[in-house]
Parts: sequence; C-alpha cells; structure tokens
Amino acid sequence: MITYVCLAILLLFVTVRSFIFWRRNKDLVPPQELDQTLIYQINRESDQYEQ
Repeated sequence: MITYVCLAILLLFVTVRSFIFWRRNKDLVPPQELDQTLIYQINRESDQYEQ
C-alpha cells in the first residue's frame, strides 16, 4: 500500500514538473527573434541620444 502511495506521489511530481517545463519552453522567444528585438532596441536608444 505504501508503495502505491509513493508511486502516486512520484507520478504527480513528474506530471507537475513536465507541465512546468512545457510551459517555460512554450514562452521562450526564438534566438533569431531575440536578436532582432535587441538590435531594434539598441538602435532606438541610440537615436534618442543623438537628438
């Protein structure tokens, strides 16, 4: 009986960790898009300082 409780807790833990991993990877920005965003931000800030 204790074995089943331990297995259920382990299964619950793995399920929660998998969901958290999936959710974080879903929200990640692709490197190419991140590069474009950073270049745009740098250019915009440098334009503000020049004026």
